[in-house]
Amino acid sequence: MTSLGGDGDQSADGYADVSANTLRTELMATPLVTRGGIYGYIIGRYVLTLDADLIAERGPPVEQIVAHAVNSYFYDRAADTFWLDGPLGVDEIADGLKGAINESAGGPLVTAFAIRQLDYLQSPEIRQPVISFDR
Repeated sequence: MTSLGGDGDQSADGYADVSANTLRTELMATPLVTRGGIYGYIIGRYVLTLDADLIAERGPPVEQIVAHAVNSYFYDRAADTFWLDGPLGVDEIADGLKGAINESAGGPLVTAFAIRQLDYLQSPEIRQPVISFDR
């Protein structure tokens, strides 16, 4: 899911990590759940700059914190995303994800957050009908 880079290490996707406090996620997919059904998926890749001192001091499970926070953020704000003509744009989403990760970590784990890729795939685009929980 993610790669935490060392000094000058080359990650598997061809992007060089500049320091040990950089985390580059692989594709992360979150189902867009709204109005009782899964209408699509939010797919993203992110680059996080982490507080190396906090990691050394506490040793938090960074990958799990990031995955939990990203999924929770999109679950909670499904109707506000820009794919549904809501008020959030890419900059607001990046700021919101950074805040959600720091809140989940219980401190300022992420010092900078960038979005490398952000896509929305509707259920029909991935060859699945809308999955409804309403009966």
